[in-house]
Amino acid sequence: MPTPNERPLHLVLATLLIASLFLDQEAGRFVSTWNMPKVGLLTFAIGMTWIGWFTTRRIHTAQQRLDVLAQQLEHSTQRTDALEDDLRRRRSLPL
Repeated sequence: MPTPNERPLHLVLATLLIASLFLDQEAGRFVSTWNMPKVGLLTFAIGMTWIGWFTTRRIHTAQQRLDVLAQQLEHSTQRTDALEDDLRRRRSLPL
């Protein structure tokens, strides 16, 4: 799930991709010497490595967030239990 800060980046990149696909088709009509660039195996491998690294980093960050949230939940549960025990103890005292 993208974070709110990443959405504008993805929208801009998607817009640029669609624009480049459209311009690539129309460039042959306006520029007679236009040849579509070719993507080599090395460029493709570097791109896939970058995507893999980004995905791994996202998964690691998400796992860290889950760990922190689990610790906070455990701490909150312990504190609530302690407060409830204290309240029960106070209510059981004779006046």
